[in-house]
Amino acid sequence: MSIKLPPASSMNALVDRMSTQASLAERLMGDRLTPADNRFLLGALRNLRSDELEEVGITESERRFLLEKFKPTRQPWHTELEKAHAEVKSRKLNAIRWDGFLGDGGSSVYGSPYRYSHNDVVAAAKWRPSRKVGIRVTDFTDWVYSLYHENRNEISLARGRRLERELVRRYVPVPTNDAWERIYKGMRSDDLIPAKTITALMVSGQPLLGKPDLVYRERSSDRILIVEIKASDKTIPCDGWPNLRAQLWAYGHIDEWKGKTVLLVGEIWWYNAGKIFLRGRLRWRSDDEDFNRRNLELFDLYRGFGVTQISPESR
Repeated sequence: MSIKLPPASSMNALVDRMSTQASLAERLMGDRLTPADNRFLLGALRNLRSDELEEVGITESERRFLLEKFKPTRQPWHTELEKAHAEVKSRKLNAIRWDGFLGDGGSSVYGSPYRYSHNDVVAAAKWRPSRKVGIRVTDFTDWVYSLYHENRNEISLARGRRLERELVRRYVPVPTNDAWERIYKGMRSDDLIPAKTITALMVSGQPLLGKPDLVYRERSSDRILIVEIKASDKTIPCDGWPNLRAQLWAYGHIDEWKGKTVLLVGEIWWYNAGKIFLRGRLRWRSDDEDFNRRNLELFDLYRGFGVTQISPESR
């Protein structure tokens, strides 16, 4: 369905409308758009001139990315992904995944730690404060990501690849286990799925909000398992990427599982030659003191407050 826009003589009014919608350029890159926003923005992105878009902080390359984000062009490899999805849904793979989630060892990735240490990331955070301190977990982790990707073009390229990664994530099957009840599914969800509240992590007087991909509760013990699905063809560091660590750490403090044992798993997938395949697994626990200390240090720098302790009962 085509979108009718004002005539060219009224384009200035349209630009004014876009400018007055709070930080529209930032909202475009986020996930908090309503269906009405989508309809309006599709029309605006298709019909506004480049100079008019630049007035609201959107470049021509970002226009192309956003058009693809809101209404993707179907490519032949999309069909291949659908076929790969059918192949990857197998009992054997499901069992392998659960063994990985619950095994006694740590991560399944062996090799070198990430090229930037925790101290490197903290040092960068001290002289590169967040320009906008949002209350979503992804606001926090996007800032962590920016600390070790200084080049603006590199960040722009990463944003463009985000769509490709999301398409791969869409076809990763949801694992099942009779001993574990799935109690939340944030992946592939819309705005109707409420975000979880994290009152242990406050930003400007408001609790952090997050949508974990998958959350399970063990029927016999009440343990909680949080699984975050990631898609990447990059080398997986044995200690994980700093933004993934920060994301799972924050999810581990969601109010609903306060006081419970929380297992945190990052699953890394990719797609190649018509196949979706599991590349590796990274695993932590919410009661790991060193894991908590490091991520809390970054979070305190993000929100600009002094050091704040997380009370034992909030874990």
